Amino acid sequence: KIKKEKEKEEIKAELENNDLLREVYGYFVPPETDKSRKWTNKHFETTNGINVVARGRGKGRGVNIKNQRPTKIIIDDVEDDESCSDEDAIAKTKRWLLNVVMPALAPGYRMRINGTPLHPKSVLMQLYEDPEWEHRRYPIERLNPETGERESTWPDRFPLVEIDKLRARAERMGNMTGYRQEYMCEAEDPASKPFTAEMIRVEPTVRTWQAVYAMYDPARTTNKTAATTGKVVWSWVGNRLVVWDAVGR
Repeated sequence: KIKKEKEKEEIKAELENNDLLREVYGYFVPPETDKSRKWTNKHFETTNGINVVARGRGKGRGVNIKNQRPTKIIIDDVEDDESCSDEDAIAKTKRWLLNVVMPALAPGYRMRINGTPLHPKSVLMQLYEDPEWEHRRYPIERLNPETGERESTWPDRFPLVEIDKLRARAERMGNMTGYRQEYMCEAEDPASKPFTAEMIRVEPTVRTWQAVYAMYDPARTTNKTAATTGKVVWSWVGNRLVVWDAVGR
Protein backbone atom coordinates (compact mmCIF):
# COMPACT_ATOMS: atom_id res chain seq x y z
CA LYS A 1 0.00 0.00 0.00
CA ILE A 2 2.84 2.37 0.87
CA LYS A 3 4.49 1.66 -2.48
CA LYS A 4 1.28 2.37 -4.41
CA GLU A 5 0.69 5.62 -2.54
CA LYS A 6 4.28 6.65 -3.27
CA GLU A 7 3.82 5.92 -6.99
CA LYS A 8 0.64 8.01 -7.13
CA GLU A 9 2.41 10.88 -5.37
CA GLU A 10 5.34 10.65 -7.82
CA ILE A 11 3.06 10.87 -10.86
CA LYS A 12 1.29 13.87 -9.40
CA ALA A 13 4.62 15.49 -8.51
CA GLU A 14 5.86 15.10 -12.11
CA LEU A 15 2.82 16.93 -13.43
CA GLU A 16 3.34 19.67 -10.88
CA ASN A 17 7.10 20.16 -11.17
CA ASN A 18 8.53 18.71 -14.42
CA ASP A 19 9.63 21.68 -16.55
CA LEU A 20 10.12 19.50 -19.64
CA LEU A 21 6.52 18.29 -19.53
CA ARG A 22 5.32 21.85 -19.03
CA GLU A 23 7.41 23.08 -21.98
CA VAL A 24 5.81 20.55 -24.33
CA TYR A 25 2.25 20.33 -23.00
CA GLY A 26 1.73 23.46 -20.95
CA TYR A 27 0.34 23.46 -17.41
CA PHE A 28 -1.42 20.37 -16.08
CA VAL A 29 -2.07 21.66 -12.60
CA PRO A 30 -5.37 23.49 -12.09
CA PRO A 31 -5.03 26.98 -10.62
CA GLU A 32 -5.69 27.36 -6.92
CA THR A 33 -8.90 29.19 -7.67
CA ASP A 34 -10.31 26.26 -9.70
CA LYS A 35 -11.82 24.12 -6.96
CA SER A 36 -13.97 22.17 -9.42
CA ARG A 37 -11.08 19.92 -10.50
CA LYS A 38 -9.99 16.91 -8.47
CA TRP A 39 -6.36 17.05 -7.38
CA THR A 40 -5.56 14.21 -4.96
CA ASN A 41 -3.20 11.25 -5.07
CA LYS A 42 -5.96 8.84 -6.14
CA HIS A 43 -7.84 11.05 -8.60
CA PHE A 44 -6.77 14.21 -10.35
CA GLU A 45 -8.02 16.18 -13.35
CA THR A 46 -5.59 18.17 -15.50
CA THR A 47 -6.29 21.58 -16.98
CA ASN A 48 -6.92 19.98 -20.39
CA GLY A 49 -9.67 17.80 -18.93
CA ILE A 50 -7.87 14.46 -18.55
CA ASN A 51 -8.88 12.49 -15.46
CA VAL A 52 -6.39 10.07 -13.93
CA VAL A 53 -7.74 7.56 -11.40
CA ALA A 54 -5.70 5.00 -9.40
CA ARG A 55 -7.24 1.69 -8.37
CA GLY A 56 -5.86 -1.49 -6.81
CA ARG A 57 -6.32 -5.08 -7.94
CA GLY A 58 -9.67 -6.52 -7.05
CA LYS A 59 -11.30 -3.16 -6.36
CA GLY A 60 -14.93 -2.43 -7.23
CA ARG A 61 -16.59 -2.34 -10.61
CA GLY A 62 -16.34 0.57 -12.96
CA VAL A 63 -15.09 4.13 -13.14
CA ASN A 64 -17.52 6.69 -14.53
CA ILE A 65 -16.53 10.36 -14.57
CA LYS A 66 -18.87 12.94 -16.06
CA ASN A 67 -20.70 10.08 -17.80
CA GLN A 68 -17.47 8.92 -19.47
CA ARG A 69 -15.78 5.54 -19.19
CA PRO A 70 -11.96 5.24 -19.17
CA THR A 71 -10.33 5.19 -22.61
CA LYS A 72 -6.86 4.05 -21.52
CA ILE A 73 -5.68 1.83 -18.69
CA ILE A 74 -2.16 1.00 -17.52
CA ILE A 75 -1.79 -1.99 -15.20
CA ASP A 76 1.51 -2.40 -13.40
CA ASP A 77 2.55 -5.54 -11.48
CA VAL A 78 -0.99 -6.83 -11.16
CA GLU A 79 0.35 -10.20 -9.94
CA ASP A 80 2.48 -11.06 -6.92
CA ASP A 81 3.66 -14.24 -5.20
CA GLU A 82 0.33 -14.65 -3.40
CA SER A 83 -1.81 -14.24 -6.53
CA CYS A 84 0.43 -16.75 -8.36
CA SER A 85 0.58 -19.28 -5.51
CA ASP A 86 -1.64 -21.75 -7.38
CA GLU A 87 -3.93 -21.96 -10.39
CA ASP A 88 -7.03 -21.03 -8.39
CA ALA A 89 -5.39 -17.77 -7.29
CA ILE A 90 -4.33 -17.08 -10.88
CA ALA A 91 -7.87 -17.74 -12.10
CA LYS A 92 -9.22 -15.20 -9.57
CA THR A 93 -7.00 -12.46 -10.99
CA LYS A 94 -7.94 -13.41 -14.53
CA ARG A 95 -11.67 -13.27 -13.74
CA TRP A 96 -11.21 -9.80 -12.24
CA LEU A 97 -9.34 -8.59 -15.34
CA LEU A 98 -11.76 -10.10 -17.89
CA ASN A 99 -15.07 -9.70 -16.06
CA VAL A 100 -14.59 -6.48 -14.06
CA VAL A 101 -11.87 -4.31 -15.60
CA MET A 102 -12.35 -4.76 -19.34
CA PRO A 103 -16.17 -4.43 -19.43
CA ALA A 104 -15.84 -1.13 -17.49
CA LEU A 105 -13.78 0.55 -20.23
CA ALA A 106 -14.98 2.68 -23.14
CA PRO A 107 -15.27 1.06 -26.59
CA GLY A 108 -11.97 1.25 -28.44
CA TYR A 109 -9.98 1.51 -25.21
CA ARG A 110 -6.23 0.94 -25.06
CA MET A 111 -4.67 -1.25 -22.39
CA ARG A 112 -1.05 -1.77 -21.38
CA ILE A 113 0.10 -4.31 -18.80
CA ASN A 114 3.61 -4.28 -17.31
CA GLY A 115 4.82 -7.08 -15.09
CA THR A 116 7.18 -9.88 -14.13
CA PRO A 117 6.34 -13.50 -15.07
CA LEU A 118 5.98 -15.28 -11.70
CA HIS A 119 4.34 -18.51 -12.87
CA PRO A 120 4.26 -20.32 -16.23
CA LYS A 121 0.43 -20.15 -16.18
CA SER A 122 0.15 -16.64 -14.73
CA VAL A 123 -2.25 -14.14 -16.28
CA LEU A 124 0.73 -12.27 -17.69
CA MET A 125 2.03 -15.39 -19.46
CA GLN A 126 -1.44 -16.25 -20.78
CA LEU A 127 -1.74 -12.78 -22.31
CA TYR A 128 1.82 -13.03 -23.63
CA GLU A 129 0.86 -16.18 -25.55
CA ASP A 130 -2.50 -14.80 -26.75
CA PRO A 131 -2.26 -13.71 -30.43
CA GLU A 132 -4.60 -10.76 -29.79
CA TRP A 133 -1.96 -9.08 -27.60
CA GLU A 134 1.14 -7.34 -28.89
CA HIS A 135 3.99 -8.05 -26.52
CA ARG A 136 7.49 -6.84 -25.73
CA ARG A 137 10.05 -8.61 -23.56
CA TYR A 138 13.07 -6.85 -22.06
CA PRO A 139 15.51 -9.21 -20.28
CA ILE A 140 18.53 -7.69 -18.59
CA GLU A 141 20.78 -9.20 -21.29
CA ARG A 142 20.44 -10.82 -24.70
CA LEU A 143 22.47 -12.24 -27.57
CA ASN A 144 23.29 -9.82 -30.36
CA PRO A 145 21.46 -11.23 -33.44
CA GLU A 146 24.40 -10.40 -35.72
CA THR A 147 27.42 -11.38 -33.63
CA GLY A 148 25.87 -13.91 -31.24
CA GLU A 149 27.70 -12.20 -28.37
CA ARG A 150 26.13 -11.31 -25.02
CA GLU A 151 25.08 -7.69 -24.62
CA SER A 152 23.28 -5.69 -21.97
CA THR A 153 19.79 -4.47 -22.80
CA TRP A 154 20.47 -1.30 -20.77
CA PRO A 155 24.27 -0.93 -20.67
CA ASP A 156 24.31 2.45 -18.91
CA ARG A 157 22.47 1.00 -15.92
CA PHE A 158 23.44 -2.67 -16.07
CA PRO A 159 26.80 -3.28 -17.79
CA LEU A 160 27.74 -6.94 -18.29
CA VAL A 161 30.15 -6.89 -15.35
CA GLU A 162 27.26 -5.94 -13.02
CA ILE A 163 24.99 -8.54 -14.62
CA ASP A 164 27.61 -11.21 -13.94
CA LYS A 165 27.70 -10.15 -10.28
CA LEU A 166 23.90 -10.39 -10.00
CA ARG A 167 23.89 -13.84 -11.58
CA ALA A 168 26.79 -15.09 -9.44
CA ARG A 169 25.00 -13.93 -6.29
CA ALA A 170 21.82 -15.74 -7.35
CA GLU A 171 23.79 -18.93 -8.00
CA ARG A 172 25.52 -18.74 -4.60
CA MET A 173 22.21 -18.19 -2.81
CA GLY A 174 20.33 -20.86 -4.77
CA ASN A 175 17.97 -18.25 -6.25
CA MET A 176 18.31 -18.83 -9.98
CA THR A 177 14.55 -19.15 -10.47
CA GLY A 178 14.10 -15.69 -8.91
CA TYR A 179 16.91 -14.32 -11.06
CA ARG A 180 15.38 -15.71 -14.25
CA GLN A 181 11.99 -14.22 -13.32
CA GLU A 182 13.13 -10.76 -12.21
CA TYR A 183 15.97 -10.17 -14.67
CA MET A 184 15.44 -12.49 -17.65
CA CYS A 185 11.61 -12.27 -17.87
CA GLU A 186 11.24 -16.06 -17.70
CA ALA A 187 8.59 -17.72 -15.54
CA GLU A 188 10.90 -20.62 -14.67
CA ASP A 189 14.59 -21.41 -14.64
CA PRO A 190 15.02 -24.27 -17.16
CA ALA A 191 18.23 -25.39 -15.46
CA SER A 192 16.30 -26.14 -12.24
CA LYS A 193 14.09 -28.73 -13.92
CA PRO A 194 15.06 -32.43 -13.72
CA PHE A 195 13.66 -32.93 -17.22
CA THR A 196 14.35 -30.49 -20.04
CA ALA A 197 12.39 -30.17 -23.29
CA GLU A 198 15.30 -31.75 -25.18
CA MET A 199 14.95 -34.94 -23.14
CA ILE A 200 11.30 -35.50 -24.04
CA ARG A 201 10.15 -37.05 -27.30
CA VAL A 202 6.60 -37.97 -28.26
CA GLU A 203 6.62 -41.33 -30.07
CA PRO A 204 3.41 -43.38 -30.50
CA THR A 205 4.27 -46.74 -28.95
CA VAL A 206 2.26 -49.89 -28.25
CA ARG A 207 3.06 -51.48 -24.90
CA THR A 208 3.92 -55.18 -25.19
CA TRP A 209 6.26 -56.83 -22.66
CA GLN A 210 7.34 -53.82 -20.59
CA ALA A 211 6.83 -53.95 -16.82
CA VAL A 212 4.57 -51.09 -15.78
CA TYR A 213 4.52 -48.96 -12.65
CA ALA A 214 1.94 -46.44 -11.50
CA MET A 215 1.83 -43.72 -8.88
CA TYR A 216 -1.10 -41.72 -7.55
CA ASP A 217 -0.96 -38.42 -5.68
CA PRO A 218 -4.53 -38.19 -4.32
CA ALA A 219 -6.38 -35.00 -3.50
CA ARG A 220 -7.51 -34.90 0.13
CA THR A 221 -10.84 -33.19 -0.59
CA THR A 222 -13.21 -32.61 -3.50
CA ASN A 223 -14.25 -29.00 -2.90
CA LYS A 224 -13.61 -26.13 -5.31
CA THR A 225 -10.28 -25.17 -3.75
CA ALA A 226 -8.93 -28.71 -3.61
CA ALA A 227 -5.90 -29.81 -5.59
CA THR A 228 -6.30 -32.34 -8.37
CA THR A 229 -5.46 -36.03 -8.08
CA GLY A 230 -2.37 -36.79 -10.13
CA LYS A 231 -1.60 -40.14 -11.77
CA VAL A 232 1.36 -41.27 -13.84
CA VAL A 233 1.98 -44.66 -15.46
CA TRP A 234 5.45 -45.55 -16.74
CA SER A 235 8.00 -48.18 -17.71
CA TRP A 236 11.78 -48.29 -17.68
CA VAL A 237 13.28 -49.62 -20.91
CA GLY A 238 17.03 -49.68 -20.34
CA ASN A 239 17.90 -46.13 -19.33
CA ARG A 240 14.80 -44.67 -21.02
CA LEU A 241 11.70 -43.65 -19.08
CA VAL A 242 8.55 -44.32 -21.10
CA VAL A 243 5.45 -42.52 -19.78
CA TRP A 244 2.26 -44.26 -20.93
CA ASP A 245 -0.20 -41.97 -19.21
CA ALA A 246 -0.15 -38.85 -17.03
CA VAL A 247 -3.28 -37.04 -15.88
CA GLY A 248 -4.50 -34.60 -13.27
CA ARG A 249 -8.21 -34.45 -12.52
